[in-house]
Amino acid sequence: MAGYILKSHWTKKLLVVSLFLGLAACPRQSRSGGLDGNEVSGAFGQPPLPPSLIAPNGQRIKSNSRDALGYVLPLDVLRPKTPRPEGPAPLILPTAYLGFGPFVEERLGLDDGHTQNETAIDANGDIVIAGWNQAKTGGIDMGVARSTNAGGNWTWTQFSGHNVMSDPVVASGGNGKWYYAYLGTDLSGSDVEIYALHSDDDGATWSAPVRVTQNTTIDDKPYMAAQGDTVLIAWADFSFSPAKVAAAVSLNGGSSFIRHTVLADNSPGGNGASPVIGPDGRLYVFWRDSFQQFLWVADSQNEGQTWSTDRQVTAMMPLPSMFPPGFRIVNLPSAAINPQNQTLCVIWNDQAMGDPDILSVSSSDGGFTWTKPVRVNDDISGQPQFFPWIDVDSEGTFHAIWYDMRGNGSDIDVYYANSQDDGATWSSNERITPAAFTPILPWESGLASFIGDYNGLAVTDQKVFAFYQDSRRGEQDVYVAVKNRQPVFTYPEVLALWPDPVNILTILPLLP
Repeated sequence: MAGYILKSHWTKKLLVVSLFLGLAACPRQSRSGGLDGNEVSGAFGQPPLPPSLIAPNGQRIKSNSRDALGYVLPLDVLRPKTPRPEGPAPLILPTAYLGFGPFVEERLGLDDGHTQNETAIDANGDIVIAGWNQAKTGGIDMGVARSTNAGGNWTWTQFSGHNVMSDPVVASGGNGKWYYAYLGTDLSGSDVEIYALHSDDDGATWSAPVRVTQNTTIDDKPYMAAQGDTVLIAWADFSFSPAKVAAAVSLNGGSSFIRHTVLADNSPGGNGASPVIGPDGRLYVFWRDSFQQFLWVADSQNEGQTWSTDRQVTAMMPLPSMFPPGFRIVNLPSAAINPQNQTLCVIWNDQAMGDPDILSVSSSDGGFTWTKPVRVNDDISGQPQFFPWIDVDSEGTFHAIWYDMRGNGSDIDVYYANSQDDGATWSSNERITPAAFTPILPWESGLASFIGDYNGLAVTDQKVFAFYQDSRRGEQDVYVAVKNRQPVFTYPEVLALWPDPVNILTILPLLP
């Protein structure tokens, strides 16, 4: 039976009551495999146990005998016995009911042995679209994946047409409008520019590429925010040395981009632009300066016609430029805005607390004053965390993911946390990846020695979508991991997790 999200408070309670009344009328299967505990036929489908067997301590155990605490033997031999609590056993609601279980992963893209990295993702309702670098022999295409059922199923293809392509970014504008931007060479094949595609049918079809930048120097690492027909793209402009952050705005749904503006006035250069559009239409761009000494912000209250002088957000202490086995570390801040109260929250990498951590700061006055930095990762390992990304849901909860080496200081996991108080505190960290992976560099000639420069994250009120590169198969692949955020009730899962009826009066007060 498929799972359904139960939105009615009393509908959920009535369903639980009817489910467990039905369970109470059914024969109860014991954990040892028999009915009502009258026979022992092996645990969960295993063949019947012999009449007796030898315990690790040399004692002969007779099948179906019970120990002093009432445990049926020889289950205690097959698995260690835990101390039995005094009084009634505490009720633990199954994860399958609550819907807050582990992230469920799926690998996206071609299975052709080529490198995949630089992940970006966004979600709007049940539509989720992801982008990544899809290496091929002699170059890179832009991978694009789409789900129309909130990550239940995916289809994917590639955007191509340039000699050089890289750095994908995806953004939803709402009401079926989607945008996809990337770096690509111009028609001569000699100049790297920013291009953008747009879709008015939730990513089913896409426009021809629209050229965002018009210069003869290298533009790097674009990122994008969108709200309806307004699209804000910011990037590092290498016509300056050091590079400066620039921004372009489209007011017609990505058909053309106007108002190209260099934002870094006070900051000594800049890179890692992170654009944000507030619920009131105010535009923000965050970045770190070229010497990674401070985070900066500039804003526009007139659709990008003019921008404020850039202001310091917070001091930063940069990470090393490389981690073993030789992949680069580029410190890119990530920002989001609470749609309920317009509080801004920025996360980034920093060594100010003794080792590479994920830190966050918040502002409730439009980016003029900021809180003191707060540590997002909760490990005590002293090992590195890096490549953070942030998103926010419609209720104002901030969500973050990052790469984490807390296991052994060399292999990588992906971790997740959220904040329900505008970044003042963060939840206990949750591991996303089922096992740590060893970082592997691309094998194709001409590709940079990196594992990507960032991760991707998108949230809705129902789900969290983490998107990252993982080398568990011996090559760089991209994975999306999906986590439910609402209670999901599925009959088979409850049958499996609650084989014995429980007190209905105990359960009802605990239901959402």
